[in-house]
Amino acid sequence: MMKRIALVLLLGWPLAAAAHAQVYSPRVLVKGQVDSSDLNTLARGIYDQAHAVAPREKAEAIWRFFLTDGRFVKPGFWYHIAGWAYEEPSGEVLDPVKLLNSYGFGLCYHIAPLLEAVYKAGGFEDARVWFLTGHTVAEVFYQGAYHYFDSDMMGYNSVGAGDPRRSPVASVHQLEQDGQIMLCKLKLRAISTPSSSTTPGTLPTCAKPPSTALRSFSPRRKTTGCSRSLAMRPGTACSSRSGPVSG
Repeated sequence: MMKRIALVLLLGWPLAAAAHAQVYSPRVLVKGQVDSSDLNTLARGIYDQAHAVAPREKAEAIWRFFLTDGRFVKPGFWYHIAGWAYEEPSGEVLDPVKLLNSYGFGLCYHIAPLLEAVYKAGGFEDARVWFLTGHTVAEVFYQGAYHYFDSDMMGYNSVGAGDPRRSPVASVHQLEQDGQIMLCKLKLRAISTPSSSTTPGTLPTCAKPPSTALRSFSPRRKTTGCSRSLAMRPGTACSSRSGPVSG
């Protein structure tokens, strides 16, 4: 009997020791590299590197960090590569930590929810994803409004004719309702405009009333902007603030 007890204790000791063993998961980072193993740590690291303090500065810092095609844009953390961020049986990989650390690439429908997650981890009140026909984008909420930042297409649209680095950033709904926010900042060659006050070859300035510019585009049909392009329910976006919203 004593031998059996001794044998049980002897065999059980390694199991008990293993149950209390400490597990180490070391992370090796290059000097100056932001730690992407945790979204909160990642957001803080992005802010520190960009010296971002104000909400606009923080929003733009996260947008800039994930600008696609790192061959040309620092820090080269995310790459625009079609497909492959896909696993059976669940399908598309949308988990932000896995996208960051196991893939590092994807399309707009990967980077948009990734931006949403990092914005929320970075302390913003809310962020949401718009599912548009042919594209997916993210908005972040600060200073009482949503603002649209697109890392996949490497851009955003400021409102007004001032310095875009200091002007308010437009939302998806603002771009839907006023296309001049985007068009007034473009300059095209050989373009005809019906407005006599507009210099040929340019679009109207941001300070002027909206006008029309056509260039070999047929047929001309009325559209309702971004809300008509939504692959979900028209005029909706995903938001954790109150479910589907329209404003």
